[in-house]
Amino acid sequence: MIKRWQYTYVHEYLALLKTAAQALAQGKRIRLRWNGDAMDAEQWQRERIRALDRRIALKGGEPAGRKYSQQYQVALFRDCQRVRQALSRVRVYQFETPEIAARYKHLLADPRD
Repeated sequence: MIKRWQYTYVHEYLALLKTAAQALAQGKRIRLRWNGDAMDAEQWQRERIRALDRRIALKGGEPAGRKYSQQYQVALFRDCQRVRQALSRVRVYQFETPEIAARYKHLLADPRD
């Protein structure tokens, strides 16, 4: 079974679920994407639950993940200020976020100087 995973209307999604359930009941493997691997019943169940979790999280309004947290965004703002200070020859000894620390570690001042 090859079928689009994206759908416009709920009845399309329900038809996809019904077709997949019938194919899996016959012992077939299903493929949702043209470049994806064929899935058995267990893999299909995991994919369906993961997709449902994504839809629920998107309906919540607030995206999930550490980079969307208030604390991370504030730390990123501070690191941005520190990079600007370092570029204007102000001594900066550390960055808060690991991404900025990895990318701009060459701008950090040595505390022993």
